[in-house]
Amino acid sequence: MVSWKAPVAAMAAVLLTCILGGAEEPVPPAPEPEAQPVPTTDVGKTIFMNPAAVTTTDPKKVAICPTCGKPMWMHAEPGFECIPMGREVRKVDYLAAVCPVCGKKFAGPAPSGMSADTEVDSDFCRHSAGRADVVSRVWMCPGCGYAAWCDSFNDGVPGEVKKYTRETISAETLEGLRSLVNIPKLKLEDMSFLEQQDIPDALKYSNALRLATQFGRDDLELARLALEASHACRRAVNDRISALFLSPNIRLVDLLMATSDGNVPEVGERVKRLEGALAAGKIDKYDMDEATEFCVDITLAGLYDRLGDTAQARACLDSAAALVPKVKVQREFQRGVVKEVADTRQRRLGEERKYRRKALDLYRELQEKGKLKGPDVLGAGYLVADLYRREGEPGKAKAWVLGLLSVSEKVDPFLRVKMADMLDLPGMRTAAVDAVEAGLAAAAAEKLGAAAGAGETVPPTQATGTMPENTAAGGAEPAAVGAAPGRAPADCREVMRNFYAAASAYREKHKGEWPATKEELVAEGYLTAVSVNDWQCPASRETLLYRRPPGDEKTFIFYHRSPGKCACKLVLWSDGSITALGE
Repeated sequence: MVSWKAPVAAMAAVLLTCILGGAEEPVPPAPEPEAQPVPTTDVGKTIFMNPAAVTTTDPKKVAICPTCGKPMWMHAEPGFECIPMGREVRKVDYLAAVCPVCGKKFAGPAPSGMSADTEVDSDFCRHSAGRADVVSRVWMCPGCGYAAWCDSFNDGVPGEVKKYTRETISAETLEGLRSLVNIPKLKLEDMSFLEQQDIPDALKYSNALRLATQFGRDDLELARLALEASHACRRAVNDRISALFLSPNIRLVDLLMATSDGNVPEVGERVKRLEGALAAGKIDKYDMDEATEFCVDITLAGLYDRLGDTAQARACLDSAAALVPKVKVQREFQRGVVKEVADTRQRRLGEERKYRRKALDLYRELQEKGKLKGPDVLGAGYLVADLYRREGEPGKAKAWVLGLLSVSEKVDPFLRVKMADMLDLPGMRTAAVDAVEAGLAAAAAEKLGAAAGAGETVPPTQATGTMPENTAAGGAEPAAVGAAPGRAPADCREVMRNFYAAASAYREKHKGEWPATKEELVAEGYLTAVSVNDWQCPASRETLLYRRPPGDEKTFIFYHRSPGKCACKLVLWSDGSITALGE
């Protein structure tokens, strides 16, 4: 009879040899095979590394990140930041914070200046493409849910605020954070690992607004909080889809929206491109499957929301939701991720409207009761107009625009251009002016004119939350505003004058520096697409290009792409002169 101990002992000896190494002569390792190119999520492309520089065939060390251009293995290194190639990103300053309700200590990010990629909507909602930028001006304690402006967070609070936070705010905050981390039984005190950037801005502003409302903050502060809460929700609707298995589809959408030189066109142009792709059923040479169509619908919803077309944004999200069962996934849990993307954006879109309506009502009430003075009258009046437009009430919006433009010589040129452009938006020109709102707007205009005095310009202020940090307020008046507000330039010479006026205003605020791109003037509010005829010559439709001056000497800066094809052949020089080609 053969004992079972012998084979077991033999197996054990083999295992020990594998683990600890045997006494036999070591077998020389086989040479590593030549490194092969590793495909990345960059659709239609394969990124190669120099085989001579590759010491391993480990895909994680060979692959190059399509976002930052660095090897993928570096992403696991402590302190590494995946910063998009060619994008300006600023470091964030963290400040010590102590919750005045529960005493929890944490580091809160100070609101940072926007990067060059920042885009601003008509109601001054800022969208940052820089990873390190901080838009939210509110902090929220992850330990109890207390939320307030960053600059007042460490201030003491009365006992009733602490009681209301613990009894009401904390429980609702817990549910929101549980759904965020997807751990149903997690307690609020266990959320200490969450940083401020991990907490949705919409939740921060919601809590701050409820606390401010409950404890009698003034209406202007409540209006600012409500407006920024709506902005936080809109940024969530516009957030990038963070699902690795959809990366190729997201990349296709990005490629469609980017221009040949890598720049991102204006929101309206992006909408045209995406709608065209949906109609054609493909992006470039790639057929549009359900996953790509889903990503297009989600992206379109955010863009329509930025333009103020809430109904169309909702329709796009409904279309995306209908595609969820059809999206091909490798694991069923991935379908749940896709569904959560659509559901979250639908929820945020509804919340945005709720906060927007509250802000509108508060700003309008402040105007009606005469509680605003000087610059605040102008800022709040403009916001009432734009928020009415976004609410789908163009007649009321038009009443405020016309009322404020009636004293246009006393209105800051920056807002004057924006109000003039608003009249050309869909539904505004043909809308009948609402009589009740016209009366309120007239009273506001009269107050504005009286405050300004003869010929004095009234700039808007930060008090109403209307003006982003980098704008043309107080700079040279753009020549785009004339007798007919919102009118497209009559000829190329007028386009160039408008461009030079905006560039001059930009230089006044940037220590004489010229803008890096012509689109930067639009993004920072110095210029509108209407005032430069969408960067096209009115006569020939030739594209107008911008060249940043290399030095202080006189040089051409604004010109036609193909001067020989244009009847006007005009060129704009750095000293503001305009000449025809050959002069």
